[in-house]
Amino acid sequence: MSVALLIEEKKRVSNGSDPNNWNPYMEEVFDELGIAASVYRTEEELLRDLQGKKCVVLTDSDLSEKAFLKLSEWVEKGSVLIGFQTKGADPLFGIEDAGELKQGDDPFTINGYISLKKKEYLPVEEAYKHTLPVISPVRRILPKDAEVIGEMLPPVSS
Repeated sequence: MSVALLIEEKKRVSNGSDPNNWNPYMEEVFDELGIAASVYRTEEELLRDLQGKKCVVLTDSDLSEKAFLKLSEWVEKGSVLIGFQTKGADPLFGIEDAGELKQGDDPFTINGYISLKKKEYLPVEEAYKHTLPVISPVRRILPKDAEVIGEMLPPVSS
């Protein structure tokens, strides 16, 4: 599967001021999961190559109206769009905001787990054998016009 990862250069900086900024680590996360992705630093670069991609992963991006429209058309043709912290793009994902699950006092507290259900959307077999920990505040969403491919599970209490 041809995967693209958009990490805007301005958001790829160290997370010293925001311990839950995962953008600086996304390339490493993909490498560890065994996902070979083409990395783009600007939406213009991504849009230029969009037609050759089957899956695009957006990190915390400020999409222009042009990018929003192009990605909407691209998804309508059957491609897969995955977002991490993509505030402001809810209509593109067919979701609506439902509040936030706050992080505990420790910035490394496990706030819950994600259980993935649809293997065709993430080409990492290992991800379906286990739940994936979430170590950050969680933005709650409701599907509006979206297919649910996973679910958020509460943290395991000891």
